[in-house]
Amino acid sequence: MGIHFVPILLNASKLVGVLATLSVTANTIAFIRFRKKFLEPLDNPLDESAEDLATFDTDKNEDDGGFFFGLATAPAHVEDDLHDAWLEFAENDTADSNPRPSQQPPKGSRSKGGIEEPTLQYTVTKKGMKSLKMAMEAISRGFERFSEKEEEEECHNVAAWHNAHHPEERLRFWSDPDTELRLAKDTGITVFRMGVDWTRIMPEEPINGIPNSVNRAALEHYRWIIERVHAYGMRVMLTLFHHSLPPWAAAYGGWKHEKTVNYFLEFTKIAVENFAQLVDYWVTFNEPHVFAMLTYCAGAWPGGHPDLLEVATAAMPQGVFNHVMHWMAVAHSKAFDLIHEFRGFGYSNSEAFDPA
Repeated sequence: MGIHFVPILLNASKLVGVLATLSVTANTIAFIRFRKKFLEPLDNPLDESAEDLATFDTDKNEDDGGFFFGLATAPAHVEDDLHDAWLEFAENDTADSNPRPSQQPPKGSRSKGGIEEPTLQYTVTKKGMKSLKMAMEAISRGFERFSEKEEEEECHNVAAWHNAHHPEERLRFWSDPDTELRLAKDTGITVFRMGVDWTRIMPEEPINGIPNSVNRAALEHYRWIIERVHAYGMRVMLTLFHHSLPPWAAAYGGWKHEKTVNYFLEFTKIAVENFAQLVDYWVTFNEPHVFAMLTYCAGAWPGGHPDLLEVATAAMPQGVFNHVMHWMAVAHSKAFDLIHEFRGFGYSNSEAFDPA
């Protein structure tokens, strides 16, 4: 009887090969068309044949057109006491231990250093179902290390998790920003770029109204950190979205849906109202194309969970990449206008930048 299954398996393999070839070909053609339409018409501002491609005037102040140097951080990289999607993603590698955010509000709260931090509510998927997803970082470190059951060492989706004794603390920029700020100041920079974490400020979906979903204690603490940056004589460049989607937004599809634009604008408004007088430069999104690709096309970052069809058609005109990028572009445009509206009414002397 097994002999009869051989032709079926061969035909199935051929079909899978044909579909894979068609998918790669279609995505390649879509990318070539995109490149030809949007990238090739751009003129290169640099003369690549010149000995010096560019000169930077560091003697002038940035207000006079001089070039300024800065250092950048991201909440998901440096903030301790942050229970976000990246922490859950780094800690877990199987479905039975990989919690997904639920639609219910936080059950309790925890306190550290006087700051009340709502605890995110998660529901756990069914036991016995093993996740097949694996982060690109994990793959680069060797498939065997992350797949062998006999290995005693814990498995994690983020390779950098293995670099520290207490990686869940990350750096302690939230509880002790002065350590990083002193190091930054010693480099001689004039601008310090930091972020505010969307999940920390809005730990649950604001379905019951924005006022009931905002962590006011976190806003006050961020304000204190920004004031510490100024105390060290550095200007503040504030990033609103640095590759960290709230788990409650990921639960319904995140940037695949228009309502995420509205939620992000509410978050932007809260940030501007609370920090505008202290922030010199604003960044709406950090590398949105990178986030869209690795989250929604590759599934290598938390929050996307792409299915096979989304992966196969990712770069096509109607694929998930363009769909996500569209809504993120809309969010950027509206956030940019909102920030400048506050500037117009005298709330801030800051500038808003296009996505980094």
